[in-house]
Amino acid sequence: MRTGSQPQARGRVIARRVGLIAVAVALLLGPLSVRVWVDGRAQLQLAADAAAAGDVDAQILHLGRAARWRLPLATHDDHARAELRELAVTATDARDHDRALAAWRELRGALLGTRALGVVDAEQLAAANAAIVREMVRQAEAAVDPADSADPADPADQARWVAELDEDLAPRWRTLLASACFTAWLIACVGLFVLGIDPKGRLDPRPATRWGAAVLGLLIAWILLM
Repeated sequence: MRTGSQPQARGRVIARRVGLIAVAVALLLGPLSVRVWVDGRAQLQLAADAAAAGDVDAQILHLGRAARWRLPLATHDDHARAELRELAVTATDARDHDRALAAWRELRGALLGTRALGVVDAEQLAAANAAIVREMVRQAEAAVDPADSADPADPADQARWVAELDEDLAPRWRTLLASACFTAWLIACVGLFVLGIDPKGRLDPRPATRWGAAVLGLLIAWILLM
């Protein structure tokens, strides 16, 4: 009886641990995912309302916010980026260069603002960078005095603009470190639930203190690095 009861007891402990891990993951990621999805959809609706009212500037603003509320498997951020690109192209065709530049910059900002190890759509980012340089050249040409024979945007200026945009594409230690801290924080939270609580559901002081300190420290580090 004892020999048979030991594997059963061990199985119950493992099942309890797995259950605690599942609960911890659900408690951590569930509310966060719901918040991102709800706010992203809300910003997309505000963009649609602004479009219906003819307020293109507000539409661009809300589309940029919707694109920044990125959530895997959700589609609101993809729709927002696609609409931003469409607005930028439409404004370019209409020779509304200020609005085109605003839309391209909003698209670029959303792509860079949601990257972890890389951007979600490298092709969109490359298109946005190229379009921003073109629109900046057109702005410079429109602002030049016709009596001035100087080139409003010489090749050196254009090369500098391209280089400045490309600088943001390089991996940033702050972004990578913030992502690492967030991942470690999730692991520490799971560790607190699994190892800081004994099989009887009571708090185990020593491991709970260690894991709790890790949770707090990593959370503070993640917030400071954001």
